[in-house]
Amino acid sequence: MSSIWWLDQSYDPFPSVFALDATQGGINLSSCLMVGACTFFDDQMSDMPGMAKLIQTQYCQNDFGNCARFIVSSALGMGSVPGTLFPGHLDKARHIVADSAE
Repeated sequence: MSSIWWLDQSYDPFPSVFALDATQGGINLSSCLMVGACTFFDDQMSDMPGMAKLIQTQYCQNDFGNCARFIVSSALGMGSVPGTLFPGHLDKARHIVADSAE
């Protein structure tokens, strides 16, 4: 198993977090680092496996930096992610993060 380091990007109120895989010598952007802790598919998509697979492919495997759940969990921790927050709810995620700063 390879080691993973968090890389801190320049200031961004909605940070994207990437893993550096030491065995590959580069940034691994292939899957979300929160996937093991995210309960979205168990809680919201358990009865729609086909749709769940499409969303997982889009957000968890390819574009997790634009996942609302990833944005909130990166900024505030996984405990701050509402169970009803869908990956595509970017405006709602930005409001959650902004409201926490007040």
